[in-house]
Amino acid sequence: MTNKDEIKNVLSTTILSIIKKQSFTLSVKSAFKNELETILVSNKEGFFQSKAYKKLEETFHVKIKKFGNSSECKNNLYSILNNKLKNIEKSNYTFLELIPTTLTNSLKVYVYNNKDAIATSIKTFLNSKKVQNKIKNEVTKAIGTLNPLASKFFSGDKIYYTINTGINSYFDNQENLMDMVMMINGILDNLMQKNVSDFFTYFPVEGKNSIIDVFCNVIIANLFADETIIKVIISMKEKLNDETFIKKLFTNNQYGFDMLLDCLSDKCCTRMIESNKLKKVIDNISNTLVDKLLEMPLKEFI
Repeated sequence: MTNKDEIKNVLSTTILSIIKKQSFTLSVKSAFKNELETILVSNKEGFFQSKAYKKLEETFHVKIKKFGNSSECKNNLYSILNNKLKNIEKSNYTFLELIPTTLTNSLKVYVYNNKDAIATSIKTFLNSKKVQNKIKNEVTKAIGTLNPLASKFFSGDKIYYTINTGINSYFDNQENLMDMVMMINGILDNLMQKNVSDFFTYFPVEGKNSIIDVFCNVIIANLFADETIIKVIISMKEKLNDETFIKKLFTNNQYGFDMLLDCLSDKCCTRMIESNKLKKVIDNISNTLVDKLLEMPLKEFI
């Protein structure tokens, strides 16, 4: 290796060592932060119309969607819900302490508004062939326990018909429907006073796992739906259009923005430093610079 090559190599190594220093990363972060703030304050429209921002939105959407569909997301959410459920099982919480009153009231309103449909469903169930045969068989068995003389005066079919007619008439009466609503609401109120741990004591493990799995699927389906992601992107854009928000973002380190910038700048610098392209660029700069200096007349250095 010639002296000229050694000089070029030392220069390249020196430049690279400067870039690797933390002070350089901090300078990149500061420059990036200042430039971004300038763009968001003075040229919002240009920023939002730029290919870079549109690509950012697209990438954000794809990445979030991909994470939502990943097994990692499902497993993490399952683990969180499972731990929460275990903690609840060990606690003395009642359903009233865990379930919002608004939800309980909504259920009561639902029962009231659908009392006719509920009554119809009960009547349909009781009038089904399977239930009819079951009731008739039980009535016949009961009659069979009477003495032979008394049983001659009773018919299972007739007694069932009397019972069935009475039930149907009961549910056709609006006052009775209100009694049914009050009874259901009373059952709901009593349930709210029960300890959650009592409920899960007799609940099979498979059932608990199924509940968690259902909740996971519902949360993921709603949280990572295209409509939800688009709403988040729109909300972010609206925030970035708010000058007060921008000032807070860049001056008060709110919303973890400095942490985000640190992450971005660290990643950018790490990729840049580890890139072979950077090494080639620095080598080219060093070669050109040394060659130019050596070609200059001596009087230029004096």
